Amino acid sequence: PVSRITEDESQRLLHLEETLRCRVVGQEEAVSCLSRAIRRSRVGLKEPNRPVGSFLLLGPGDPDNPLLERTLSCPNVTLHRPETLLELPDYLAWCDVCLDLLRERDRGLDIVPSRIYEYLSTGHPVVTMLWPGQVEHFPDVIYGAHSSEDFCRLCEQALAEAPGWVSGRRKNYGEQAAWSNRAAEVSRILRTAGFC
Repeated sequence: PVSRITEDESQRLLHLEETLRCRVVGQEEAVSCLSRAIRRSRVGLKEPNRPVGSFLLLGPGDPDNPLLERTLSCPNVTLHRPETLLELPDYLAWCDVCLDLLRERDRGLDIVPSRIYEYLSTGHPVVTMLWPGQVEHFPDVIYGAHSSEDFCRLCEQALAEAPGWVSGRRKNYGEQAAWSNRAAEVSRILRTAGFC
């Protein structure tokens, strides 16, 4: 059964890609995919008992950011309370796939961001976008995309990943990078060198 939609909503749905492109840069295929899913859902063609999509966006929330204010004004967006870094892995455990999107401030850095270790510690699949020529970190356990089409394909592949396939290896990488293990290693090095 097709749901009735108003003419105003029809116009918004028709121009949904343009609206989303104002907020999402460089993800053409993802914008198209999401727009099609929203339109299918709105006219009653989605799977019953399943949401169109659920997204967990992590990062600093600057209260003076006008985009954050506009986003929070949407009825389907909730701002969860701030979490400490120690709580993040438990919080991320509810995600099926962890996504790492490009950040302009990270361009040219060859340092593994701490969020990657947090994602790895969940054991869940991780899909990341890569800058042209960027070295892939943990290519054996992270899906690295070089284009938006590649990103969408890898997200589907990550969702279909067999449980336990590389989960243990991901958790091991995350555990090795835990602050307690890193501090213990520094202490061991200092003791070996005779400083402690």
